[in-house]
Amino acid sequence: MTEIVTFKLREPIPAHGEDLSELKFRAPTSQDIIDIGSPIRLDMASEPPGVEHNEKRMAQMMARLAAVPPSSITKLHHSDFLELEWLLTPFFIPKPGTI
Repeated sequence: MTEIVTFKLREPIPAHGEDLSELKFRAPTSQDIIDIGSPIRLDMASEPPGVEHNEKRMAQMMARLAAVPPSSITKLHHSDFLELEWLLTPFFIPKPGTI
């Protein structure tokens, strides 16, 4: 079963001819990561480990996982975009204790 993450937007965004007030993100597949690249850079050498977001890749990944046009992601309220980056981050990092 694929995990779905639902996020309520501060302001609706246009997508597919309608205004959306929430986005639903499916879990990424290996193909998504191969096509776009990981939107997260994990630095395991620092204490605590550091996480850096690649916003361009994250925007592409958000569009793909929510099945909306990339132009819709550019219409997100900046706080929604930042919160979504962190909400989706666990999809792209290993579970604690696995590496």
